[in-house]
Amino acid sequence: MLTTTKALEKAEKLEGELALLTEEVARSLRKPASRRDTRHLADSWSEINRMRPQMQSIGRLFRKIKKPAAAVMDVKDHRTQRKLYEQADGFLRRLQAWDEMELIVQRHMDPERKPLLPSSPVYRRNTLLTQLYTALHRLANPVTQDSIARDHGCHPDIAFPIQSFDLLMSAAYRIGLAQNRQRPPRFLDVGCGGGTKILAATRYFRQADGLEYDQGYAESARRSLQIIGLTNSTVFHADALVFDAYSDYDVIYFYRPLRSDAHLETLEQRIIALARPGTILVAPYDGLLNGRTGVDCAKIGGPIFVTGIEQADADQLRHEAEATGTGVLNRSADWAFDTGYWAPILDVASFSGVD
Repeated sequence: MLTTTKALEKAEKLEGELALLTEEVARSLRKPASRRDTRHLADSWSEINRMRPQMQSIGRLFRKIKKPAAAVMDVKDHRTQRKLYEQADGFLRRLQAWDEMELIVQRHMDPERKPLLPSSPVYRRNTLLTQLYTALHRLANPVTQDSIARDHGCHPDIAFPIQSFDLLMSAAYRIGLAQNRQRPPRFLDVGCGGGTKILAATRYFRQADGLEYDQGYAESARRSLQIIGLTNSTVFHADALVFDAYSDYDVIYFYRPLRSDAHLETLEQRIIALARPGTILVAPYDGLLNGRTGVDCAKIGGPIFVTGIEQADADQLRHEAEATGTGVLNRSADWAFDTGYWAPILDVASFSGVD
């Protein structure tokens, strides 16, 4: 029978071997769904599954290791036993995640395609949710538009339907997954008003900022985000027509921040000129899921565009994005424990195990 020390040594060796195998799986998952070698992916996962009985055998031994009580041990012994317990606990947590990882990989072998947006902009709205969001919008920004912003041509702060916004953000998130970005995408709301859309966007994007010309609105947004406790969001008090940091963002949203169509077109042109290739633009000017015709940018669908690519590439990107899951993914850093050898899979996945 294995001693605890020998079991730890074997566990470390097996986890090292698994890390090499999961890296191979991750290389397959990085490829777009249309070019993924599902046979090779299945074979790679089979290699991983063959190691499971050995891992389970060690797990049975590790389950007998109990958390040490400091009150009945000297400090040195407690530290030693605590380290042993933590090593065993981490091993068991990773082992318990096996079925979920298998489901994630299986979903990539035969992805279920889902449209990015509904075929019709008309859908049943949740009346209570609409009422709550309308109230939140008014609470977040109780001030009226100032005369400087009105004379500049800015549109007053108006509430875009929250369910429509969530559909658009989900679509933008899935497009970002299909782009296989190497960093978490950053979001910017141009004309953010009281900042409620910044809050809503944080469901999909860790970094969500706002840009607002009206000083009173900008102050309301900052106060609201501070009260809520969003520490990773910035509200810029600036003119969108001269703002020069659009290249810092991966998803840029604007819902009629300016009254004039001519000014809106000027804003579009500036954003398109300054944004990096591949930036996702979301511009639902009509309050539904439609975009303005004539935008000088490749169109994904509805009011969603992508800068710096040809239309044929945008069509292919939409096709790949439709083969991603609709849930928000938990990357390895989001888990409550060190995911170890599972991290490569988690960090490139387009499907979670629990959509």
